[in-house]
Amino acid sequence: MQLFREENFQVIIEPELKVIPQFKRIITRDRDRKKRAAFKELAYIYFAYDYKSPYFIYPETERKMRVRKDLELEPGWMEDSEMKDAIAKYISFLDSPAIKSLIAIREGLLSSAKVIDALRIRIDETLADATDQDAEDPVDIGSVVKSVTQLIDLSEKLPKAIDTISDLEEKVKKEQSNESRIKGGGTKGIFEE
Repeated sequence: MQLFREENFQVIIEPELKVIPQFKRIITRDRDRKKRAAFKELAYIYFAYDYKSPYFIYPETERKMRVRKDLELEPGWMEDSEMKDAIAKYISFLDSPAIKSLIAIREGLLSSAKVIDALRIRIDETLADATDQDAEDPVDIGSVVKSVTQLIDLSEKLPKAIDTISDLEEKVKKEQSNESRIKGGGTKGIFEE
């Protein structure tokens, strides 16, 4: 089910969303006639939690911080209980084995990037110590070689992981397009089976 879609970095809210209680509460609590705060909060849900979001390339904590800043949510804004209910409901709609796998593999790739950075820093620091004339302890070249070997091993595996992500993204797109297509070229609504 697709409750949000993105067009030109603008979140479009599908009308079906307004009848789901968890989202309806977000909308009705906003007393503004134009529902600007509700729109920002619903956009936050999409940008922070949807795997199609352009922010999904960041780790979760950084992603949430960037989304809050870019949406210009009020200073000190946090996910309250109503937002957490809406987020949980939205995540339940995204809950398919293919999407769970895609998210897990993407997060693994982000972790791999951190490991690569840590290895690179360790290698650079060790090599800097090796060229330091005033260093008290001799540098263990074996540990440098081991770190470089680990780095090379990771660099050989990453393209395969990226290909896996691309393949899985295609499968998820097919899965979602098959769910919403009906005879005659229309799309299924939220309450249709």
